Amino acid sequence: MPKKVDRRQRRREIAETYMRIVARDGIEAASTRALVQELGTSTGSLWYWFDSFDELLSESFQLTFARTNERIADRVAGRRGLAALVAMLREIAPLDPVATSEALVVVSFWGRVVTNRAMARHQIAVVYEWGRQFRLRLEEAAELGEIVPEAPVDTLAETLLVLTDGLQIESALGAPLAERDRQWRLLCGSLSPWVTAAGRELIACPWSPVEEMRP
Repeated sequence: MPKKVDRRQRRREIAETYMRIVARDGIEAASTRALVQELGTSTGSLWYWFDSFDELLSESFQLTFARTNERIADRVAGRRGLAALVAMLREIAPLDPVATSEALVVVSFWGRVVTNRAMARHQIAVVYEWGRQFRLRLEEAAELGEIVPEAPVDTLAETLLVLTDGLQIESALGAPLAERDRQWRLLCGSLSPWVTAAGRELIACPWSPVEEMRP
């Protein structure tokens, strides 16, 4: 009797393989041919699990979002206010090799949304969830006296969303703005006018290597 394969798990495995190729060889190398070779399967078998390459990209994008959220949960645990916000930003912005390779997947997905608007719902979910978390952390920062009470929390949260999206693009392009210190200066700069003396140390930069800067 043929072994029953869990559809969700198999789709995840294929998406993970695609992301592994991107991280190892670059986005231009992550073709259908490379993917089936890595999987040890056939093109027909691949498209049994996905209706199109767009669907595979959507699965990879959602997996990237889920993994980032897992890292955020781990880093934010026990933190509030600016400390939690900084922990979030350090996981979302492409500051290390993992997030940089994920940025390639994210930007590739965005490129397909232009011609397949149905895919946009996945990005909307990201914006909603991270916007909600940004606002929560900024509200906590105000309560803790880390930002001034009149800080425009909604505008700051939306600014951080736009900046982190833009930095994903800069990273995928290999542009100068993707340099780690420049990324952090941009993120800090959006917050600095509203940060009190009590909160300034929490957004201080530059830093030592990413592995050392993480608690």
